[in-house]
Amino acid sequence: MKKLNLTIFVFFLMVISCKGQPTEIDTFSGEVKINNQLIFDEDSKQATINVFGQPDNVTTEYWEMSEETATNYHYNSGAKFQFINNALERFVITSSGYYLQMGSFQLEVGNNINSIQSVFPKSFNFRNSGGTSIALGAGDYHFVLIEYDSSNVITRIETRHF
Repeated sequence: MKKLNLTIFVFFLMVISCKGQPTEIDTFSGEVKINNQLIFDEDSKQATINVFGQPDNVTTEYWEMSEETATNYHYNSGAKFQFINNALERFVITSSGYYLQMGSFQLEVGNNINSIQSVFPKSFNFRNSGGTSIALGAGDYHFVLIEYDSSNVITRIETRHF
């Protein structure tokens, strides 16, 4: 009987995990550029300085699990860029002075969340509690998160790994 219950439980988990795949949001597999100049997941610290100037603050973090050191460039004008092995790994944008170029679409803080509807309809329909996401590339671990306020104005754009 225990074997049967365990088998049913494992089958139940498999069904739930299959339903949890990111088919509810859009996937963008093209090149993501910040201000149509800095290439996400490729460009270096020096390329960032060449485009945006010296950061206002630089911090580092050591990640014990992966034994890597991340370098963070903070710009008081509304951006944070994080580098691993000198490649742009993550960013946070909170100002209209920065935007994402995703193919022909421009995603910008200050725009209405409705601006993504025609290009990313699944992600638009998936929005809830002031946010939505767009998967980047193959797999289900790298995302652009978009936050917006009660007036539907985009307030924050960032990348995350899960």
